This record gives sequence, structure tokens and C-alpha cells, in this order.
Amino acid sequence: MVGVRIPAEAWDGVEEGTEALLERWFVREGDVVAAGQPVATAILVKTNYEIAASAAGRIAKILVAAQGTFGRDQDLALLEEAAVGRPPGGAAAAPATPGLPPAAAAEAAVTERIPLSGLRGIIARNMTAAWQTVPRVAAGLEVDVNVSSPEVP
Repeated sequence: MVGVRIPAEAWDGVEEGTEALLERWFVREGDVVAAGQPVATAILVKTNYEIAASAAGRIAKILVAAQGTFGRDQDLALLEEAAVGRPPGGAAAAPATPGLPPAAAAEAAVTERIPLSGLRGIIARNMTAAWQTVPRVAAGLEVDVNVSSPEVP
């Protein structure tokens, strides 16, 4: 079993005893994940961090619930690493999708639209509203700076 944690460098410069908020899980217990796949987001000192699986495997146990807090060096979940040559738990990594090659079917199975939340969500909504309501105008002005100045009497 491997622990899933926020990246260690996220804690650089953070005061001892500070806790982070686990904002959202993208996976559930029993889900199969690929190495590097985003599994959760967390907020630490006003900064959002994406937490990725450190190895391919199956989420065996979620230790910190969504909207729960956690400290430095704390495991958020336990990951059962996949054995080489077979998917974790002996099951197929992705369901068969008719008409798609296996690689495309696996990618289609993990594609999910996740709404932005927290600070990123606020910024995204404000930028979208500005783009939709504020007219976009471009103005240009040509200035000749090579002209010598007139003599002053």
C-alpha cells in the first residue's frame, strides 16, 4: 500500500501546525487509477493543489473525507499498487466500448467534466462573465517620433 499525499513541496515555507483542506475527491474507494492521474484537490494557504496518484493501482481506502482538514505528512488515501502485467483487483482497467480501440476506450472511461470550485471557480466565472458582457474593442494610434521638434522663439 502506498499513501496518497499532497506534494511535499507544497508545504515549503508553511508554518508548522497549519492544516490544509481537502476540497474534493475525483475518485472513490475501489476506483482504478493510473500513475499521475489527478485524484483530488486541496487548498493550502489560499493555494489550490492537484493531488495525483503516485502509482497505478486501486484506491483501497480514503482516509480524509472531502471538506476535511489534514496536516503535513498525512496520508489522504491508501493506494494498492497494480501488479505488473495485470490490472489491480484482477478486473479490467476500463470497460469495453464498442467501436473504440482499447486505448481510446480507456481514455473515454476516465474522462469526466468537473466544475471548478473555490478561488479558481470564482476567477473562471468572473472571466466568463466579463468576456460575455464587456465589448471587445481594439484601438490603435500611430505616432511618428522621428520628426525633429520645432524651434521655440
